[in-house]
Amino acid sequence: MPSEDNLTHKLTAEERALGGRKSGEKRRLQAAIKKALESKAEDERYDELFERFGIDKKSRSYAMAIACAIVQKAAGGDLSSAAYLRDTAGEKKGDEPQAVGRVVIVDDLKT
Repeated sequence: MPSEDNLTHKLTAEERALGGRKSGEKRRLQAAIKKALESKAEDERYDELFERFGIDKKSRSYAMAIACAIVQKAAGGDLSSAAYLRDTAGEKKGDEPQAVGRVVIVDDLKT
């Protein structure tokens, strides 16, 4: 039965405009983070890490530094880092396609 408790709230024009601004702020923030991660990592602190993993100078970004650090932590025995790498690589357990039934092959080609 309809009542005051379960009726949907209609947004005012001001609320809709605020939602659009918030959405735009979030998109700009995500773009800035992506740009920062893709930028060249020129900080000398990462040189040893990049050398250890054999990363050439053109590929040295902050995203690559983070990936190398996670691999290094996983190799050192950090299970959460290992699980993150596994999941990121698409090998998450349980993501395998499940068979839903029998497969029937019908030979209906004329030979």
